[in-house]
Amino acid sequence: MFSLYRPSAHLYDLDPRDITRDDILFYRKRAHEIGGSVLELGCGTGRVTQPLLEDGHEVWGLDPSEEMLAQLREKAARLPASVARRLHVCHGNMASFDLARTFDLILAPFRTFQALTDRREQERCLECIRGHLATGDQFLMHVFRPYQVLDETWVQPESLDWEVIDPRNG
Repeated sequence: MFSLYRPSAHLYDLDPRDITRDDILFYRKRAHEIGGSVLELGCGTGRVTQPLLEDGHEVWGLDPSEEMLAQLREKAARLPASVARRLHVCHGNMASFDLARTFDLILAPFRTFQALTDRREQERCLECIRGHLATGDQFLMHVFRPYQVLDETWVQPESLDWEVIDPRNG
């Protein structure tokens, strides 16, 4: 299976842009309001997972990239044991998972759901979510919604948003 993050997972958390942090407070507040267990789809390196753990939630993180999950496990190893034990790392596809339990809150932050480009995969993902969501609880999904039609006028020359020298090769 192709892994987009194989060569770069160790660089993922170095992105300094606000867009990589601006949504975390929203998810923390929702998790606090709802309480209980959380499933994060596309948890990656734990950008959202770790703050939820630190807030006292039991969190399951599902991701298709072993490399990204390895980064999450490294971070978890540096957390206090009482926090790290609330983390459950799951390697898998969000379009076909069965964790044999329900959750009080399921998240798909940072456009994770839009990684599913096939309609049938999207439908299967939503079916999996429905099967894992406790009755009356919530699923939160972040998606990109353009303010106008996406056509050729949106195409712009490539530009550099940020860069970092790979510390392993530096």
